[in-house]
Order: sequence, then structure tokens, then C-alpha cells
Amino acid sequence: LWTVMSASCLFLYFSERIFRLTGNQKLYNELAYFGKTRMAQTGVPKAWFKHFYIFAVIWTIFWFLIWFKYSDPVISETVNLIQIALLALSNYILYQSTEPSFWNPHIMIRLLLKESEFVPTTGILILIHLLQRLYESIFIQKSVSKMSVVHYMVGYAFYFLLPLQYISSEPETNLESSLYTYVLLAGAILAMIGQHLSIRKMASLRNDGSIGHKLPRGGIFNLVCSPHYTFEILFYFFIWLLTGSRMIFPFIFTLCNQSVSAIWTLKFYRLKFPDEM
Repeated sequence: LWTVMSASCLFLYFSERIFRLTGNQKLYNELAYFGKTRMAQTGVPKAWFKHFYIFAVIWTIFWFLIWFKYSDPVISETVNLIQIALLALSNYILYQSTEPSFWNPHIMIRLLLKESEFVPTTGILILIHLLQRLYESIFIQKSVSKMSVVHYMVGYAFYFLLPLQYISSEPETNLESSLYTYVLLAGAILAMIGQHLSIRKMASLRNDGSIGHKLPRGGIFNLVCSPHYTFEILFYFFIWLLTGSRMIFPFIFTLCNQSVSAIWTLKFYRLKFPDEM
């Protein structure tokens, strides 16, 4: 699923000429663009981003509470079995490719015999990030644009898979105490702060009540036109390095999705503000 979603982002970016040559430019506009770059008038409000952030927070907290904290043996084991079935379905290749041995039991056995009672530090970072994005989508962002139903459903798919992938990565409860770890933790935290400040800066462009698009300037916006996308990529990059190789899949999807969105945003700014870019 991660591969399909990541490949779909790249396909949409590189396939515009194919759609245009086959007379399907309107369909391409409907599928590909969202927010300020969206040319189609149909779709759902971009403000509906808050819906899948609400879902993401609830779904992730549910997983963390049951997986790491809940102690009732009957309910906990029943839910854990359901969760492990979801893990196996969402990470089929991983669960089929690990050869069990006496010294290295199969991932299914390792998860069934887990003993962690605390949410790992990286899990707390992910949850804080999701709560931050929920807060921003409700109280700060002032989008008046639209997005396609496809983008809307992809958002749900990403946040449905995120905690599944995280649990499948078998994160360590306690991170290694080293300079490398502290640098990565600082990077993840700074990425969250940078993204928050960038979103506040963009929202401030509509403090006068206007609904037209403006070019954000000042600070990091003088170097990068969409720093909020850059910081999102960096956050999952640091989470991948902190958690382990299996968390590369959320990072790859975020890299593909946010990079394509940033490129489209740059093209939009160059068309709308040619004298300022």
C-alpha cells in the first residue's frame, strides 16, 4: 500500500503530458491538483484536512493505549490479535519474508510476546506531531481552496497505515543515549516547530479577511517557497532514522507527496507572481 501511494504521487506528477495528449487534461486537473494550485471547481474543501487529523489522533491513541498500556488480559489479548492481523495485512511482505529461527523468532511471535508497558519516545513524538497538525487545521489555517476526493481519501489511508507501520517497526522503548540520537531528536522537534511557524506565517496573510492568494515572504520563505512541506519531510526523515528501517515507507510517501505539492506550488507562484519570483 505504501508503494502504491508513493508511486501514484510520482505518476500524477510525470503523467500530465499523457493526460493532455489523450484529451484528459480536465481529469488530470481533478485528480492531481489541490489547494491554491487546484483549477477544478469541484471537490471538497481543503479545510476538511481536519477530518483526517481527528481520525489520525484517535486511531493512533487507540493503538498506543491498547498496544503499550492496556493490561486487562482478555480484552488486551483479543484486541492485540486483531491488531496483529491488521499489521500482517498492511505489511504482508515483511510478515512473509522474515525467516524464523531459535535466535531470531518470527515477527509475529515477537509481537505476541511483547512486554513493553510504555509508549516509546518516537511514538510520543508522532502523537505530538499529529496533535499539532490537528490544532493548526482547526485554529490557525484559513484555507478557502478545494481538494479532490482522491486527496481526501489518501489522507485517511496515510494516517490509517502510520500507526500500523510504526508498531511493525518494533520501536525501542528507550532510545540509545548518544550524540547521534540527541541530534535526531532535536531535528524532529525543530522540524515540528519550523512547520508550525511556517503555517502561522501563511495564515497571517489572511488576517485582513482577504481570500485571494498572496506570496508569503520573510524568514525561511525567502529561501523556500513551501517550507511547511519541507519540515514535514524532515520530521518523518528523523523519525525513520530514530525508529528503524521499516519506518522508511511513511518517509518515502511523505517525500513523494510533499515534494510534488511543493513543485506545483512553485509553478503556481511563478505564474501568479512572475515579477516577485
